[in-house]
Amino acid sequence: MNVEVVAAGHVVTIRECQVGEEERTLALEIDGEFVGDVVFVKYYGPSTLITNHLIGLWAGTLLCVIDANEKKFRVVKRDDEIYRIYPFLSLWCIQGELSVELFDPVAHVVSAHYDHREVITASWWDDNLICVRDFAGATVCLDPANGLRRLGRSGRPIR
Repeated sequence: MNVEVVAAGHVVTIRECQVGEEERTLALEIDGEFVGDVVFVKYYGPSTLITNHLIGLWAGTLLCVIDANEKKFRVVKRDDEIYRIYPFLSLWCIQGELSVELFDPVAHVVSAHYDHREVITASWWDDNLICVRDFAGATVCLDPANGLRRLGRSGRPIR
């Protein structure tokens, strides 16, 4: 895997440099300067998200937040496997296998958490809401502007 992306005018290169029995090591470069290695479990293909000068690189339960302006990165270990990340204002809305979180990629903290209690099989944005469908076929919409408050079919909060 060799990927080059542009974030805020910086060229970020993600290069696979080693694959072991259980792990895959990716080298990170920003504007041709090596900034470090990130190690993921090899059974999950890495995914990326670019928002301004920040890049999310994730696989399994590990999220690497790359700051192209500062030429640094930080790896955050999560409790839930990451499937998708959506940008929301200055935050990232992370859809995992069993949960959804609002994550601040600058402060590296979670500001809201929704535990779905069933395996989430799909997610999408609908009118500034994140909607998730689970293995049983149930759909729930969450409002990231209100701390991932769960909404009913009418768009009203569920208590």
